[in-house]
Amino acid sequence: MGQKNRVGDLPSESLAQTKNKYKDCSVEISKKFVYKRDIFIEADRLHMTKLFINILDNAYQSFNNKKGALSIEIKQRRKTNQILLKFKDDGCGINKNDLPQVFDPFFTQKSKRTGLGLTLCNQLVNVHNGKMEIASEKGRGTTVEVLLPIKQV
Repeated sequence: MGQKNRVGDLPSESLAQTKNKYKDCSVEISKKFVYKRDIFIEADRLHMTKLFINILDNAYQSFNNKKGALSIEIKQRRKTNQILLKFKDDGCGINKNDLPQVFDPFFTQKSKRTGLGLTLCNQLVNVHNGKMEIASEKGRGTTVEVLLPIKQV
């Protein structure tokens, strides 16, 4: 399916690209990575980069007045041999009634968008035998959790 990728590399690289894209935004970023140093996921690098950039783009686009806070957390789940990647922002959030539709193709609340970003993200995670969940509250922000299997060495 893909290459062996060190767990923290892809989100960090994607964040660097996203920060460069949104230079005019003032975003406080915190990272908390709790896992063994040499943990890998077997994934297509291009797919995972697209996944993380899309999640980060959505976070940056949700900030009012181009200001906000974003936290990225990576945790190892040893019992299930999985890695949890959690992206949490304090942006505008998603209406409760819209949450069940966020993975539906062409569903969007943004003007000039296709509504395919989260659909694609969810499909990429599924192809890699993972799971993606979104929790959000209008006016309070959004949390995106991606659970992926750890590569067996």
